[in-house]
Amino acid sequence: GGALFFGGSLTKFTNNNLSFINTSANNGGAIYFNSVNDINITGIKFINNTATTNGGTLYFASTVTNVKIYDVDFDTYAGSNGGAVYFAGDNCRLENSSFKNCFIFGEGYVENGVYLSSNGGAVYWKGNNGTVKNVSFSDCSAYFIMDENSTVNTNGTNANGGAIYW
Repeated sequence: GGALFFGGSLTKFTNNNLSFINTSANNGGAIYFNSVNDINITGIKFINNTATTNGGTLYFASTVTNVKIYDVDFDTYAGSNGGAVYFAGDNCRLENSSFKNCFIFGEGYVENGVYLSSNGGAVYWKGNNGTVKNVSFSDCSAYFIMDENSTVNTNGTNANGGAIYW
């Protein structure tokens, strides 16, 4: 994470009324969570945070469970998946929050020999059991580009999920 990294034996994280502005990292432009359970993120403003790969603001690894994001404002950009949030863990609740001007502008990537595009202008949701309630998305989008020397022989090369890719 560009500002904070949480991992290891941390079992509870609660954060209230902070701002993260102009942070950047490879994954999780502001905060990267790994092996953390019971996370409450409340009343935070994320402005102009970027990631070159996943989660322009927040990155939750697959080892993260039980996340509640409440009353949070996102205004951000990312490079590949999840303009604001990349969530690979289980049991996430996203409530009373807003996403604006969140987008990805990815060039896609190859995984197991298959060409995949970037997805999730605001949120890339890979984990299980999620809830989205009273959340607004404005001017969020997912773009896909290739250079002029690329050839793709597969379906589904466009980016998906301008707001959420689940």
